[in-house]
Amino acid sequence: QYIGKDQTYISRSNYFSKKHTFNAFSTYNLNIQDKHDFKFMVGTNIVSNLWESNYAKRTNLMNEQNPQFNFAVGTETSGGDKYWESQAGFFGRLNYAYDNKYLLEANLRYDGASKFPKHLRWRWFPSFSAGWVISNERFMEPLNPILSFAKFRGSWGSIGDQSISNAMYVPTMAIAKNSWLTSSGNQFFQLGTPLAISDAIMWQDIEHINLGADLRFFNNKLG
Repeated sequence: QYIGKDQTYISRSNYFSKKHTFNAFSTYNLNIQDKHDFKFMVGTNIVSNLWESNYAKRTNLMNEQNPQFNFAVGTETSGGDKYWESQAGFFGRLNYAYDNKYLLEANLRYDGASKFPKHLRWRWFPSFSAGWVISNERFMEPLNPILSFAKFRGSWGSIGDQSISNAMYVPTMAIAKNSWLTSSGNQFFQLGTPLAISDAIMWQDIEHINLGADLRFFNNKLG
């Protein structure tokens, strides 16, 4: 298939990405009178993501055997994009166990994301869980040869989802060329009408409720 000189072109593109992640946490264990077990944890996680891209193209190569931008005399086109986002979270956890029978856990997160307006950027997200190891109760001892271990547990928690567009609450105006020409033969640039936005865009709350039982029988041979 023959390709005319006006159909030849040279193009290049590049993409740059930079992502930083920082995670840190610390724990502390405390036992009181061999019956009260505490575990404390605090931590943070921070993520920042930046990427940039651009491309350039020029048509009508003068030397098809040595394609370079300086050897093309046709139409020039170029473009690019840039994106940035960041999230930060701080969390804490408390575990408590009494006599290896009654178990409690409480979690609290404080999360922020760059995707939301300043007055809605930060949110608290709690979660709780409790368990009862009924097999450790004295009245269950006669069943130990059959029921080796039994624990009932339940939990409730809330987390936030920030997977939306980076500019969902910003009224952007797209820039584009139209088909009208100036007196010198150049195309006009035009601005698009900004879309309607909501100033109440915020975290999506996701709730979890779990109920369960852990059971093991016959000296832990069946679970």
